[in-house]
Amino acid sequence: SYKQLCRDMGLTIVNPAAEHILGIIELYEYLKSSPFIGPFGTIENPVLVPAIHTERVVGCSGGTGDSEHVPLWFRCREGFLYRCGECD
Repeated sequence: SYKQLCRDMGLTIVNPAAEHILGIIELYEYLKSSPFIGPFGTIENPVLVPAIHTERVVGCSGGTGDSEHVPLWFRCREGFLYRCGECD
């Protein structure tokens, strides 16, 4: 946990609001530095896309082999389901 990490590193433990902001910064740095690669979703089991804000740009390349297609990009917004027109 954050508190244990602070203790181990000899740092000051901050209040919950500051801890939340530091967590958001860490998430932002992670999302910025690594692409989101995951399984193909279905209507019954959609892929949840992590985002810092209420939307995130996501691309679909169709996978590999015969199902591969030119990357299509979507601006995914919170609360909506998106489907790739090529993968239908």
